Amino acid sequence: MKQGGEILIPVTESPYPFRQGNEVPIILNAESITSRASERDLTLSHIWEIIKKRKWLILSTLCCGLLATFLLTKLTPPSYQANATIRIEKEPTRIVEFGQIFDTEQKDSVDVLQTEYELLKSRALAERVVKEMGLTETLLNANQPWFSKLFGNGDAPVVDTSSKLHKAAETFSKKLFIQPLEQSRLVKIYFEAPQATQAADITNTLISTYIKMRNEAHTETGDYAKGYLEQQIDTARRDLTQSEQRLIDYAKKKNILNIDDSQTVNVQKLTDMNQALADAERRRIQTESKYKQLQATGGNRDALDNLAIQNMKNTLATLEAEYQEKSRLFKPGYPDMQRLSSQIADMRRTIGKETASVTNAIKAEYLAAKEEENKLHDRLSKLNNELMQIQDKSIEYNALKREVETNRQLYDELLQRMREVNVASGVNPSIVRIIDEAQTPLQRYRPNMPLNLLIGLLGGLLGGIALAFLREGMDDSVHTDEDMEKFTGLPVLGSIPELSKLPETTLALKTLKEPRSELAEAYRILVANLGTALKKEKGNSILFTSIEPGEGKSTTAINVAYAYARMRYKVLLVDADMRCPTLHHKLGIDNNVGLGDYLDNSIDLPNIHSIDADANLHILTAGSETYDPVGLLSSNHMLALMGIAARRYNYIIIDAPPLKGFADPLVLSAMSSATVLLVGPNNSNQRMINAAIKQLKRAGGNLTGFLRMKVKRSHTVGQHYYDRYYQQRSHQLVPIASEA
Repeated sequence: MKQGGEILIPVTESPYPFRQGNEVPIILNAESITSRASERDLTLSHIWEIIKKRKWLILSTLCCGLLATFLLTKLTPPSYQANATIRIEKEPTRIVEFGQIFDTEQKDSVDVLQTEYELLKSRALAERVVKEMGLTETLLNANQPWFSKLFGNGDAPVVDTSSKLHKAAETFSKKLFIQPLEQSRLVKIYFEAPQATQAADITNTLISTYIKMRNEAHTETGDYAKGYLEQQIDTARRDLTQSEQRLIDYAKKKNILNIDDSQTVNVQKLTDMNQALADAERRRIQTESKYKQLQATGGNRDALDNLAIQNMKNTLATLEAEYQEKSRLFKPGYPDMQRLSSQIADMRRTIGKETASVTNAIKAEYLAAKEEENKLHDRLSKLNNELMQIQDKSIEYNALKREVETNRQLYDELLQRMREVNVASGVNPSIVRIIDEAQTPLQRYRPNMPLNLLIGLLGGLLGGIALAFLREGMDDSVHTDEDMEKFTGLPVLGSIPELSKLPETTLALKTLKEPRSELAEAYRILVANLGTALKKEKGNSILFTSIEPGEGKSTTAINVAYAYARMRYKVLLVDADMRCPTLHHKLGIDNNVGLGDYLDNSIDLPNIHSIDADANLHILTAGSETYDPVGLLSSNHMLALMGIAARRYNYIIIDAPPLKGFADPLVLSAMSSATVLLVGPNNSNQRMINAAIKQLKRAGGNLTGFLRMKVKRSHTVGQHYYDRYYQQRSHQLVPIASEA
C-alpha cells in the first residue's frame, strides 16, 4: 500500500466462499408502518415488564394511598353501631277500602314485607324518633364534616324548626340500616351514633315507635272503614229498593208471568226444528243429485243399480253378440236373423220402459224431499218470529232483574263487611315481635383502621398500576426488539449493551483488544445478522447512520470493520461524515488528506491507511473540510470510488452523518447495498423512527434493519447466559492475543 496513491494490495478470493455475495431485503412501505404502531399484544410478560419498568410510580402511589388513608382514619371521629332483631308476623286481618271489598284475604308476599322495610326507613318514623328523643341539634352537628372544626363553620344560616327537623331526619335515615334475613321473617336493625349508649337507646326507641305507629294506623283504618261502610250500606239499600220497583212495574206493563220458562220451551223447539231441517236438506240433496245424474245420462246409466234392468241389458248384449256372429254366415232376411232382430227390438223397448219407470220414481222422491224442506223452512221462520218477540220483551226484563240481583249481592256483602269491621276493630293484634333488644356496643364501629388500610393499599396499588399503564400508553417509544420489528416490519440486527462511561477510543477498539467482551460479542452478532441479510446481493457496502448525533455510528463502524477483518475479509472503512469526522480521532491517525480531497479533485486518489497487522482493514478518512459535502458525495467521483472499492474489497463500511438535518446519509444510502439505522434511547420515539424510514425510502435507500444502541443489560438478549458461560468455562479457554 502506498499512502496517497492507488491501492496496490490485490484482493484475493475469500477463504470462505459461501460468505461472498449479499442480498438487500426490500424495505416495506412506510405507510404500513403507522398501522403497525397500534398493534401491540398485551401479554402477561408485557404486563410484567410494564410493572417492573414503572415500579417506582406504582410504589409511590401505593405509599400515598396508605398515608392518605391513615391520616383520614386518624382524623375521623369514632362512632358506635347498635343492632336489634324483630320478627314481622303474617297479618291475620286486613281492613281495606270499598274498592278492595272483594279481596278480603291478606296475601303473604314479598311486597308486603318490603312495605314494612320501607316503613322502618320512612321519614315520618325518623322525625317522630328525633322529636321524641330531642336529637335535632345532635344530628345537625354530626352532619358537619370533621375538617370544619379546623377551619370554622362561619355564619350558619338561620333555619326554622321544621327545616331543622327535616334535615335531622335525613341524617337519621343515613345512619339507619335495615337488613332482612334471607329465608325468614326476621329483620335486623342497625343504627350508628357517636356514643355507644346513645346508639342502643335510639335503636330501641325506633322499634317501639314503629310498633306504636302501626297500632295507630290500625285504629284509624278501622274507624275510617266503619264510616265509609255505613255510607255505602245506605246507598246500596236505596238502590236495591228502586231497582226492585222498576222490575215489578215492567212485568205488569208487558204481562210477563214467567219469561224464563217460555223462552226455554221455544229454544228447545227451535233446536229440534233446526235438526229436522238439516235432515230434510240432506235427503233433498241426495235425491236431487241422483235425479240430475240420471237426467245427464239419459236414463241409460248403470249407476241406477236396478237388478232387473241390469239383467235385461245382459240379455240384450247376448242377443246382439249372437246376431253379429250369425251375420257373418246369413243375410238379414234369414229366418233366424229376423227372429234375433225381433228379440233385440223387444228387449230394447222393455229396457226403455223399465228405465223410464225408475226415472219417474227418483223424480217423485226428489220432489217430495224438496216439498218437505220448504215446509220445515216455513215452520222454522214462524218459530223464530215468536222467539224474537219473547226476546224483545226479555231484554229489558233481564236487565232490570240483573240490576236487582247485583244490588242485593252488594247490599249483603256490605252488611257482612260491616260485621267483620266491628269484630276487627275490637282486636288490635301486633304483627311485630321484638326478638333481641339493642345492647350497648363494646367496640367502636368506625373508623376501622385495618380495613381502611387494606382498602387504601388496594386502592393505591390499583391506582399506581392504572397510572403506570396510562404512562405506558402515552409513551410511544420502542423498548424491545419485538416492538421494533412489529412496528417497522424490519429486523433488529443487533443490540449494543449500555456500558459504564469509557473513553471513545476504548469503545472503538473493544472488538480488537477485548474479543471476549460483551460489546465485542454484540458486534459479532450484528455481523452475523448482516451476513444473513446480505446473503445473495452483489453489492458489499454497508452504511451506518442514525437519527441524531452521538448514538455511536463511528464506534459501531470501527467495531464492525474489525469484526470482518478478523474473519480474514478485506475491509475498507470510510469516514463519510465530512461535517464532523471522528474516525481518525478514535483510531489515532492523521486526517490531512482523505475522501473530501479526492472528491474535490484536489488529489488523484485518496489516502488509504492500513490499521491492522494483517493488512485486512483499511480506512479512508474524511480529509479536509469542505463546504458542499452533499454535492461531493453525489458526484461521479464518489460513484467511481465506490466501484473501485467494491472490486478490491470484500466489504465497505461507511460511517455517515445523522439523518436529522442532513442530506448526506440519504445520498450515501442510495449508493450502498445495505443501510443500518442506529436507534438509541433518546430517539426511540415511533414518530422519529417513522420519519427516518420515510426519508430513506424517498431517497431510494436500502434500509436493511436496525441496531439498538445503549440497551440496558436487563434488556440484552442472552446476556445472563453469556456471563455465566464465560464464568464457568474461563479456566478452559485459551486467551486470545490482542491485536494492535
